[in-house]
Amino acid sequence: MNDLIAQQPMLPTLGEFSPTSWTAPVDMTFEQWEAVGETLQYMQGAINWWVGDWLNVGERKWGEEYAQAIEETGWKYQDLANCKWVAGKVEFSTRVEKLSWSHHREVANLSPNEQAYWLDLAALNNWSVIDLQKARSVPTKTTITLPPTGQYRVIYADPPWRYEHSKTDSRKIENQYPTLPLEEICALPIADLAADDAILFLWATSPKLAESMQVIDSWGFIYRTCMVWVKDKIGMGYYARQQHELLLIAKRGDMPAPLPEDRQSSVVLAPRTGHSKKPQEFYEVIERMYPDQPRIELFARKERDGWTAWGNEL
Repeated sequence: MNDLIAQQPMLPTLGEFSPTSWTAPVDMTFEQWEAVGETLQYMQGAINWWVGDWLNVGERKWGEEYAQAIEETGWKYQDLANCKWVAGKVEFSTRVEKLSWSHHREVANLSPNEQAYWLDLAALNNWSVIDLQKARSVPTKTTITLPPTGQYRVIYADPPWRYEHSKTDSRKIENQYPTLPLEEICALPIADLAADDAILFLWATSPKLAESMQVIDSWGFIYRTCMVWVKDKIGMGYYARQQHELLLIAKRGDMPAPLPEDRQSSVVLAPRTGHSKKPQEFYEVIERMYPDQPRIELFARKERDGWTAWGNEL
């Protein structure tokens, strides 16, 4: 591999390169022609990794400036996002040279240990990507067990939305944990958890706003208003580059509004941290709005004093 890398600076001298052609020099030897082919093969297998690692370095170091810079390259957003997601999920030490980038993409949403397990099996057995998919095939329906029936008056939820419309795996960048289809989220027996008079705080991304309204209705609540989390870093997007998420507020029964002195601004400015991780400030906002009510967080990632927490990442 090192020999191939060393040959890369020589490529422009071995013929004439353009975005649409390669013309060989008249005096090219067979060995030189063969070396060019080997180098091109190496580059073809590595380019997605290089692009993905390049994007992740840029985001970590330059934030918004990086996003502006990649727009100027003219590359398709979906191609870049796919490379970035896989490279960000699969550590250098886990990557297997003899396997394609597509093999790694297939296991990128797994834990590091699971990635290594499946990649080692694929390499040992010379599996194609389809072979790997078949070996990993599991039932798609997820079994959900909620906490015992309770009378929670405050429900805070960040559902693991599934982006069925995605044409590539890159959309899993917003679902780096087991996801649920809309019908399964709607079918959760939230009515058994909620008191007759209750308030719901439901996180929604812009593409999932309409589906979030279906969830609110299915869970027996009525939409009332929303809050906005404005992030410190701008992201990507198909129509507008996203820099916010919505916290929808809905109620059931006669749950009262907060006291005037406990009503918060509808806009919260807070930095983006871990993937899909919501700011600490929103716990504090909800606690000020409803300080003495029994509270539960659904799809929680950690426990918090004064809350019941439920989720598969606890």
